[in-house]
Amino acid sequence: MLLERGIITMAKNDFLFVAPPLTIPEVDLDYAIKSIDEVVTDIDHYVD
Repeated sequence: MLLERGIITMAKNDFLFVAPPLTIPEVDLDYAIKSIDEVVTDIDHYVD
């Protein structure tokens, strides 16, 4: 989980997102999954 959060944090920093405090696990998981999907989509866009 720490590794996943580190990756999310690095990706968010690269795309100039500001991550809110992670306090509620259910919300964290949804937020993290959406963030990863958005970042992957952005990376795919730039690679193509």
